[in-house]
Amino acid sequence: MTQPNFKIRLLVLALFVGLGAVTASYFILDDSGDMQILVQNTKRTYVGHRKCAECHSEIAESHQLSGHSSTFAFTNKTDVGLKICGTILEANDEIGKIEYICNPKGLSVSMEKLFGGRPFPLEYAFGSGKHAVTFVTLLKEANGDTVGIEHRNTWYRHSESLGPTPGQEDVTPSRDVELYGKIIQGEDIHQCVSCHVTTGNIVGTELTNLRPGVNCEKCHGPGSAHVAMMEEDEDAFEKFIERNWSAEKEIQMCGQCHRTASDIAPERLVAYPPSVTRFQPVGLQLSRCYLESEKDLRCSTCHNPHEPVEARSRQKQVETCLQCHQSTTDVHCPVSPTENCIKCHMPKVELVEGVFFHDHWIRVVNETLQTQEN
Repeated sequence: MTQPNFKIRLLVLALFVGLGAVTASYFILDDSGDMQILVQNTKRTYVGHRKCAECHSEIAESHQLSGHSSTFAFTNKTDVGLKICGTILEANDEIGKIEYICNPKGLSVSMEKLFGGRPFPLEYAFGSGKHAVTFVTLLKEANGDTVGIEHRNTWYRHSESLGPTPGQEDVTPSRDVELYGKIIQGEDIHQCVSCHVTTGNIVGTELTNLRPGVNCEKCHGPGSAHVAMMEEDEDAFEKFIERNWSAEKEIQMCGQCHRTASDIAPERLVAYPPSVTRFQPVGLQLSRCYLESEKDLRCSTCHNPHEPVEARSRQKQVETCLQCHQSTTDVHCPVSPTENCIKCHMPKVELVEGVFFHDHWIRVVNETLQTQEN
């Protein structure tokens, strides 16, 4: 396509929703205000993160080191599955020994006193392994509904071993299948899958249109129109002006999986038990820092979404705090003005043994919560 001979001022993306298809057209406005078509009616489809990496190689390389990139795997394709192959656990007298078995299809578990020791498949590994990995199996109920079985034991990074899955420590099974784990049904199982993959649909006991992990197009949307635009005009990205994006929209996007205050029951939000610290946007939305920034403080203020949290040093994190807290006003910390912001005001909270999350409710915290050196 011949490059138009005028100064480009604005690139406009128009979306058209038709019969089940979404298309995109990219337009440019010249100095006279006339609109010129750059790419027209391109169906918005997923191209995969490897396609994105052709142009955004550094971002893609960094992202592949982050937890988001490895939030989902088949158990025959995860190192965790291999680590627990052959593990035998002693359960109660009713169940006897629990044995974990590997085969080419993946991980299975058997209970010597139940079901004739017949192996039960553990199909999917949920979680990056930074903290833990939990195993899930899809089953079809007699009524035709698909449910997920969240396995009773989870693999934990800190101990390199299996332990009770959070929330299942003292559960009394009411159905045979619950001896293997908790039943997740309805919208909940669809949400579980959605938050661990870029795309994936539950159809029966299978996952279709599967793109494992939270990669580029999970947050940026289907990339085909962008690719088409770039192939037509390689400078288009520099000409693009992002509009109508705000801290609130970013928090809501992250909160689709990490939860927001609106997802928490009011009485639980008021009580703010340690378990709520797992949902970082909830605490952030309660923070004075967020409210007094006119709600402009956002997740990406402190976290580069394209790299592991550990890639940003603690000193860099503190420098972010000091961008606002650098005067001697009443909001400036009288205890430690230039260091230890996170240790004191966003302490780690232990949710289960060896698993910690930083409390994102930025505040003067009760000393009993400051349990860990950061």
